[in-house]
Amino acid sequence: MLSNQVQDTSNGLRILASQERQDEVEALRRHGRAWDKAMVDLDLDTAVSYFASDAYTIQPNQRPGIELDEIRRVWVEFLALPEFVFTTEPKVIEVSASGDMAYEIGSYIFSFRSPNGQIKDTGHYVLVYKKVDGEWKLAVDIPASELSAQH
Repeated sequence: MLSNQVQDTSNGLRILASQERQDEVEALRRHGRAWDKAMVDLDLDTAVSYFASDAYTIQPNQRPGIELDEIRRVWVEFLALPEFVFTTEPKVIEVSASGDMAYEIGSYIFSFRSPNGQIKDTGHYVLVYKKVDGEWKLAVDIPASELSAQH
């Protein structure tokens, strides 16, 4: 159990970290904003650079992306979608007592234009981070869509 829990009342973000780990929480928030910006800018190389070399991404209706080559494949497909939009809103960030692992839980909006019209997906996600050479890297990326499965 962590000795301190801080509530960021400006947007409802719940931060679970000891007081001495607040700098790590801020680093994770900067990481998340930069990753979102890379996706808005359709910057594949930067978006993929936020993942650890041995990371996993498990996207709906796709085989898991394991390690950077497969993660790049997943993001090439996403970023190529017409009118691609992806935003995240963290709800919980917890940093381990050792400061080398963390997780984030939040919600997302994902949309693009398909031949049948605009598609909009809202859902939730879990990100697991680990420190690699002093930098936070995504180790696991798992979104959970609120859309019903298409048959």
